[in-house]
Amino acid sequence: MWTFAAGIYGVYGVRRLYNGHTLTNNQGNGRLIEVTPTSHLVWRHGGFDTPGGLDVLSDGGLLISDWSQNRVFEIGLR
Repeated sequence: MWTFAAGIYGVYGVRRLYNGHTLTNNQGNGRLIEVTPTSHLVWRHGGFDTPGGLDVLSDGGLLISDWSQNRVFEIGLR
């Protein structure tokens, strides 16, 4: 069993990425985070009010909704 709970709250969406890492919305802190299967933080992106749904694009980018601001972002992971 795998878990990750370090410093996050308000988890809304979770996606397993092609590389085995996990991407999650951390609504309580207004950010997205990517962690490895061994629970190491790889990447985070902040600046959202309330990150909601997310989708991983074929080019590795992300679509993420910020539902309290009624907007959608497209960002690149790498």
